[in-house]
Amino acid sequence: MNIDRPFLCVIIPTYNRAPILKACLEALARQTVPFESFEVIVGNDGSSDNTLEVLESFVKKSPYRLRYFSQKNRGPNAVRNRAIEMTDAPVVVFFNDDTIADSNCLFYHIKLHKKHPEEHIAVLGRLTIDPYLPYSPFSKIALDLSFDQWKDRRVLDWRAFYTCNLSVKRKFLLEYGLFDEEIWYNDDIELGARLGRHGLKIIYCPESLGYHRHLLGEEDYLKIAVKEGKGLAVWYRKKPFMVKELQALNFPPVMPLPTRLKYLMADMIFHGSFRKLWLDIARRLVRKHEPAALKIYLKCYQAIKRESIRRELRKGSPAGN
Repeated sequence: MNIDRPFLCVIIPTYNRAPILKACLEALARQTVPFESFEVIVGNDGSSDNTLEVLESFVKKSPYRLRYFSQKNRGPNAVRNRAIEMTDAPVVVFFNDDTIADSNCLFYHIKLHKKHPEEHIAVLGRLTIDPYLPYSPFSKIALDLSFDQWKDRRVLDWRAFYTCNLSVKRKFLLEYGLFDEEIWYNDDIELGARLGRHGLKIIYCPESLGYHRHLLGEEDYLKIAVKEGKGLAVWYRKKPFMVKELQALNFPPVMPLPTRLKYLMADMIFHGSFRKLWLDIARRLVRKHEPAALKIYLKCYQAIKRESIRRELRKGSPAGN
């Protein structure tokens, strides 16, 4: 065993977010674990801002081992795959460049992987809204509500494969699959689905906390729906044999007829022709009756996502069909 080998490698793709990346790297310098226990690899995905200056400056003063590389803009998955091959750490941790780690974040990743050395065991930490930012109901619905669904569970399946604060055994990835570089949204869930076929289990550890330093507004939130729909459609076009996994994500084309009819009715109610009215109602409700407003926003989000799925699928049939 190489005693100089770090136990963890934190992998961070970045694109034109130099100030936030700096905060992300600074948070890793405040970890409570020994600095020799982890390294950090940042992949600069074709940034045109001063990302390289931030990285070069931080390398000189970093208390932990920091490496970085640059590539043409090919998406975060190309960064992750290259970084996985670069490191020899037995466990890789996936962060986004806007993940600001609590000081004990990596401590819990290390603790749980040492307690569960089995290759198929991964660890998901919690991500919550950064208190540094102004309050946004859209951050709440897109982030906190997603993690709240796991609050009473400790062992999760592939649907919780969120690469914002997630650690996985490197050998398990190399043996059973890396990220699909042609899928740019729901890409982490797609990999989780493939790994799930080989026994992936995810331990949820909310004590391993990260803060999301990215303020979401209404427009940003609804744009995510478009990206999510496109990502699912690309997944289906490339891998239509993954029907069971897509059904678990309520992907309309593979759902039973009654479910598809229910979606059709919802899409008629929240159709683009009426959406401005629904959004106006939600905006009026959000301050006095936030739960009701969030339900409307979620209905609009789902309708937009399904529109995006249909639009993307019109570009071509699934492979092999």
